[in-house]
Amino acid sequence: LRMKNCFTLKNVKTADWFTVEKIGGGYHFVSMSDKNLNVDMATLPYPIVAKHHFGSRGNGNYLLNSQQELQAWMKGKDLSNYLFEKFYNYVREYRLHVSANGCFYTCRKMLKSDIPKEDRWFRNDSNSVWVLEENPLFDRPANWTKIVEESVKALKATGLDFGACDVRVQSSKTEKGKKREEIDFIIVEINSAPSFGDITAEKYLQELPKIAHLKKNK
Repeated sequence: LRMKNCFTLKNVKTADWFTVEKIGGGYHFVSMSDKNLNVDMATLPYPIVAKHHFGSRGNGNYLLNSQQELQAWMKGKDLSNYLFEKFYNYVREYRLHVSANGCFYTCRKMLKSDIPKEDRWFRNDSNSVWVLEENPLFDRPANWTKIVEESVKALKATGLDFGACDVRVQSSKTEKGKKREEIDFIIVEINSAPSFGDITAEKYLQELPKIAHLKKNK
């Protein structure tokens, strides 16, 4: 919740999101991306993702495809513990490790081939593999420079010295196979304590002295 508020305050390119207020016996949705406008449940941009304020690594996240699914899911829950995001079904997801110097390491999250359809809307260690940048499957987006710039913007918006930005990116082609002139993307989140493998640790050992030097000489 704090992260999303920082993103909105600094105009970071992130998913449209909503909070909930309880009024009388019902719940009231408020668009945090659009000047705090009130939104009727029927006009929410389905599918939406409910995210628990204290969730982690995908736990506490739920995909809701319609008003009917939302109403069934919300029974017995305190919705003030959740924020709600528009779901962007973009096929590529990347993790960019960034500092004020830019992106110093990146990988692509790719779904495993045997993952069932109902579990393909999210990507984490349970259903994905990590593809390195030198692998042809990395499929570097044409707008990579903009993605890096926006990831650094997300870092600065949250006041972090370093962080790992998860970014969802549209396919380079439309469903009809036509090349897109503009490729959309969103910053899903920035992680202040991402999981590390050996390569990631090496990259951080190289970058941390640079970050310390930059802070010392401000």
